[in-house]
Amino acid sequence: MFTRKLIALTAGAVLAAGGAVGAVTANASGPGAGVCTVTGSVTSSGIGLTPSSGSFTFNSVSINCTSSDSDDNGSWTVNTVSGTTHTANETCGGATNIAATLTGTGPEGSLTGALDSTTSHRAGADVFVNGTITAGGEVHSFHGHLIFQPTNGICAGGSGNTTTANIITGSTAVVSE
Repeated sequence: MFTRKLIALTAGAVLAAGGAVGAVTANASGPGAGVCTVTGSVTSSGIGLTPSSGSFTFNSVSINCTSSDSDDNGSWTVNTVSGTTHTANETCGGATNIAATLTGTGPEGSLTGALDSTTSHRAGADVFVNGTITAGGEVHSFHGHLIFQPTNGICAGGSGNTTTANIITGSTAVVSE
């Protein structure tokens, strides 16, 4: 369902730790399993070599799903709510306690959700996000594994703090109702 889509997107949020653009495959058991592609990028408050707390924003994040429940097929747009995003111990090498409140729209109408900061983290380019999404009156749990690619700054081999990243191909998500 949309949750699969959002999961991928949420992972995008986690990118605040250093993200990228790509496809997300939802491999959920039970009803609503499907394939989703995710595009967009994330902007970070700045990631460097010294551990710090940070924040992030989704930029034009879109999730397109097919082969899922008919009420979830289509395009979804997911946004972070200003002032609700957070990462801890963030460096190019990783981040902990990734949190965000999410909003958006899609085939099922409006959506709301949140990342579980106790289980969402990043190790290098690998971002692991968990949380819940409510859309179309249904509550969904999700787990996503996204791969991010920094586009500027020291994490991308340049200088200065990294502030942008894309979600790249190979990202996956599992969603359940």
